[in-house]
Amino acid sequence: ARLVALPKEPTKPRPIAVGEVFLKIASTVMLERVHSSARKIFDGMQLGVCESRGAEKIVHNMRKWFEDGVRGQTDCALCTLDCTNAFNALSRLSIVKALARHRELKSLTPLFDLEYGQHTTLYYKDGDVMSRSGVRQGSVLGPFWFALATADDMRTALAPFGDVKALAY
Repeated sequence: ARLVALPKEPTKPRPIAVGEVFLKIASTVMLERVHSSARKIFDGMQLGVCESRGAEKIVHNMRKWFEDGVRGQTDCALCTLDCTNAFNALSRLSIVKALARHRELKSLTPLFDLEYGQHTTLYYKDGDVMSRSGVRQGSVLGPFWFALATADDMRTALAPFGDVKALAY
């Protein structure tokens, strides 16, 4: 992909990957091939990837949980999190480790290596920068890579709290 940056704030660029059409096609085909395995890994918690109408499912779940809490059937509290620049902050090594843990996704490793195996130059008006971490905006598999790398950590963080439910998008 050719990386270009658009101004996000006066001093910060927003990197956009203008992907090669063949990479986009290969990514789409491979994501379809691992779709059912990915859904098992995300286990109904990650609704932004490999889940049709995930945002609507989150809204409906939140509404049901809240209504159950109001009727006194369950204790209910809602917390939303949004991490600043999370996609860019993610270590690419964490994606590699997640792919290694989930052998059913082994077929995606060459595609990840093709897309992220080497640092890429980000072309920007004030000079070029190397893209070394995170997933790229414009990458077909960017949201999938992010969700894969964070799924096990989310599950581990929730484990001590058996009755706490989490939905990610």
